[in-house]
Amino acid sequence: MAGRISSAKQVREAVWRLRRGDCLVLPCAADEDCYAQVMLTLQGVYQVEYRVGSPDQHFQTRSLSAEAVGTILAAWIESLEGWQDAFSWKNIGAMFADAASGEAAGIESVDVDGLLASATVRGALPDGREVRSVPVGPAQAVLTWQALRAAHDRTGLWPFLADPPAERARPEVWAHLLDDVRTEGRPPEDRDDLFVSLLAKTIGPDDDDRDEEERKVLRDALRCEQLVLRPRPVSRVPWARATRQIGLCPAAVGGWDIPELMGWEGAVNFAISGAEHSAVLETWHRRYGAELMALTFDTVELWVPNPPTDPGEVASVALEQVAYCPDAVFQGAGSVTALAEQQVYSDTWSFWWD
Repeated sequence: MAGRISSAKQVREAVWRLRRGDCLVLPCAADEDCYAQVMLTLQGVYQVEYRVGSPDQHFQTRSLSAEAVGTILAAWIESLEGWQDAFSWKNIGAMFADAASGEAAGIESVDVDGLLASATVRGALPDGREVRSVPVGPAQAVLTWQALRAAHDRTGLWPFLADPPAERARPEVWAHLLDDVRTEGRPPEDRDDLFVSLLAKTIGPDDDDRDEEERKVLRDALRCEQLVLRPRPVSRVPWARATRQIGLCPAAVGGWDIPELMGWEGAVNFAISGAEHSAVLETWHRRYGAELMALTFDTVELWVPNPPTDPGEVASVALEQVAYCPDAVFQGAGSVTALAEQQVYSDTWSFWWD
């Protein structure tokens, strides 16, 4: 978002409308090197900055309060004396000491073209298009992902956080790049049928060889009790934030088609095909804006800017997540209720298959 905001009321409304990953810039009328801006990060933190003239006069603060941020930026646009006194500010001018343009910190400061020039080819899709990766500095993974995501319109490449460093050696996601992508297991087109078929595959039919005690344990684990939801969805820190590499795959907005394109077999123990993974991600992308943020050897992580908020819908999606990844409950949350409250009602959904 930028410009054409001229009143304190408009500033406050614009701040409240920000979605995670959005940036609002408020330039000064007469000086292009004077501006204030706020970015709502993927973690739900407002990163506020202002600059007055030269790069060494560039300051930054952070806040969790949309109301507080809206108030100070409204005071900024009205040029009220002492508008910035409500916060402690850090001078980040040193970050721009060698920059001719003095661009604002944040995703704009990531050299996307430089990253693309340094990309390593990891494999190819069946049609010959390359899948690549780029290096990322410590603690910069999420910010770099945001910048590459914002450049998707011109690059056609969807970024994903790849395998973070692990204590023990393990395969990387590139091991799933097959010369001949498997196409078996085409998913049902109907959403309900999709999750019913996945549940039968991952949990198993109810008329199998389980004894009654096992059946009771399973029924109890899959029961969703009355939910206790916070006023707003929870902001969770991405699991793969410590990665040192980001994958780049020619894919659709949101990256939902990448598992099918790459023949990803991270849930091979449950016989879920790449096409089925992509079908699940596509329906969540359509309904909640879910985007592929991380794809490792055995983990999918999604950024979900508009998660469900109605308790009934939250519970329903929790059951979808169990059908897709039973380990989210049995080796994670412990119950569908906990999964609903802790993950579904949040902006980050993580799935790992043992």
